[in-house]
Amino acid sequence: MNQTELIQCLMAIFISVFIVGMLVMNVYIPDDYDELVEYYLAAVEVAREYQALCEAAEANVDRLLTQVDALTAECEYSDDLAAAKEAEIESLKAEIQTLNEEKAKLQEIVDEVKDLKE
Repeated sequence: MNQTELIQCLMAIFISVFIVGMLVMNVYIPDDYDELVEYYLAAVEVAREYQALCEAAEANVDRLLTQVDALTAECEYSDDLAAAKEAEIESLKAEIQTLNEEKAKLQEIVDEVKDLKE
């Protein structure tokens, strides 16, 4: 089988499958030109509506991506702030520990002074 015969065979198979598919799908084919134009114009209108919906969806996606970027920045700021506050808390805990140790030393001194007075 040469290349021309192969192409003809494939075309025949394609056309047969197409015709069978049309019959199985029960596709309506208009009988006259005016009805065909009416279907075509309706299809164009549906395509325009679909295009408008797609463009609106893209605008919404862009808006949402902008909001996501802003929220991500806020989250990063909050994380940084939380880390700074955590460091401050740890510093204050260490300072409290130091003050408690100094308080204990002062209490010992006070106790010694009381013992000396007695």
